[in-house]
Amino acid sequence: MLRIEDLDEAGRTLKRRLRFPPAIEAMFRDAQEARHRVPRILFFSVIAAAFALAPLYNDLVLRVTPEARPLVLAIELVWGLPAMALSALASWRDWPDPITQPVQTYGVLSLWGVVLSLQALGYAGQVAYPTHLVALAVIAVATFGGYRTRRFVLGATTVLALDLLMLIGFGAAEQTIAHRTYEMVFVCLIAIGGAVTTDMLTRALWLRHCEAWVLSRIDQLTGLLNRGTFFAELDRLLAQARRDGTAIGIALIDLDHFKHINDRFGHLAGDDIIRASGRMIAERLARRPLDLRARYGGEEFAVAWYDIDSRHFGELLDQVRTTLGTIAHHGEDGDTHRVTASIGGVCVVPQPSTRTLALIEQADALLYRAKDAGRDRVAWRDLGEPRTLAAGA
Repeated sequence: MLRIEDLDEAGRTLKRRLRFPPAIEAMFRDAQEARHRVPRILFFSVIAAAFALAPLYNDLVLRVTPEARPLVLAIELVWGLPAMALSALASWRDWPDPITQPVQTYGVLSLWGVVLSLQALGYAGQVAYPTHLVALAVIAVATFGGYRTRRFVLGATTVLALDLLMLIGFGAAEQTIAHRTYEMVFVCLIAIGGAVTTDMLTRALWLRHCEAWVLSRIDQLTGLLNRGTFFAELDRLLAQARRDGTAIGIALIDLDHFKHINDRFGHLAGDDIIRASGRMIAERLARRPLDLRARYGGEEFAVAWYDIDSRHFGELLDQVRTTLGTIAHHGEDGDTHRVTASIGGVCVVPQPSTRTLALIEQADALLYRAKDAGRDRVAWRDLGEPRTLAAGA
């Protein structure tokens, strides 16, 4: 799960390297792929339609010479049209990344290759090709593609360099070469500068969005899930356990006599104990990927373990109690307070009729049973068994 610390580090890395650390970068790329899916479909589809209709306007617009007509049609219909159509299809069907990304890259390179080929024929006097279309093709990819900036910069620079080399190779006048160089360098700077700026702004906006999303899901003091997110994630976990036919354990954990801690040592000391308890739960007691850890409210925590052995659930809860009992606060007056916790828990193999709220209510009732029995106790129930089990200090 994303953490604020990870996003802060990603922001610092972005300023230094113009990209995120690998794990965050992969998430950003996935978001970009989804965001640019529709623009890419439209982009490749429009270009494909233009190539498909090319035979209707070649003579009028491009004034293709008779000897160049077969080559021009081959470039447009045999190369350009299939590449654009396939790229549009890959974007539309949202194929797996190992397929979609190479196809889209081939589409972009094909577009640039087609316009460069027709430009070469224009320099050779075979067609009246608009010289600005190469630059427009570069800018169009920068605007609609959402591709990796470094790759775009490399590709765009190569395309514009090839265009100038062709112009020189066909023996254009010196003044024409100078004007064309000025134009292409200017376009290159606009395209690359615009792509880099757009990428940086998009990354910054995405990072702020992620931060807002994380802050809405976690408790700021402990870094654990907040109560609302715990309920939502528990619904998902129960559904998965129901499909897999596996047991899930749920516990509510209450730190004993917490008001006394705040009154005797101060609220900052209480915050330190809550923070240490949350860290202990996350790092030692419920650290598997599918386990859920949340600050349920005040000095209360909620934990859900996926795929447990119900026969040993009571032992697991007692381990939680004794582990939290190792946390101690040392006051300035030399007094030491050792944390104790009361725990109520249920374990169940979820059925279609199993409801999240009902499980929480049963765990809460068992928590109060443990507190009524003298605190620093565990009370739990296997919902597949008729009896309630309890463990004490």
